Amino acid sequence: MLFFHVPQIILITFDGGVNSLNFKTYNSIFLENRTNPNGCPIRGTFFMSHEYTDYSLVEDFYSKGHEMASGSVTRRAGLEDATVDDWVGEMVSMRQILKHWASVDPSEVIGMRAPHLKPGRNTQYEVIVYCFNL
Repeated sequence: MLFFHVPQIILITFDGGVNSLNFKTYNSIFLENRTNPNGCPIRGTFFMSHEYTDYSLVEDFYSKGHEMASGSVTRRAGLEDATVDDWVGEMVSMRQILKHWASVDPSEVIGMRAPHLKPGRNTQYEVIVYCFNL
């Protein structure tokens, strides 16, 4: 079996703000001439946080078909032990910020990543189910 006949899934994700410091690097990954074997362009998922984000650049990536997801407003430590209200404040608020500042359709922000990759156990799951309509 040849390697080019083997289906592959490669996930490209980024965590944190999009700004002038990383925009050029991100853009260099998603060049128009880089496509999947079926000709579709490659896309990434951006787990957004509010701090250091230039929303005009987020809007640019979103308009090109990249997925925007919630990475929390503040990226604060200790969220893994927080309440449902704290999680809603971080994750759902980030979705609303993306709508307001980058024209991202909130119904398309269905993913979320816990700050510092420290999951909030059942509390985080409740927010995913009830606030992200999964």
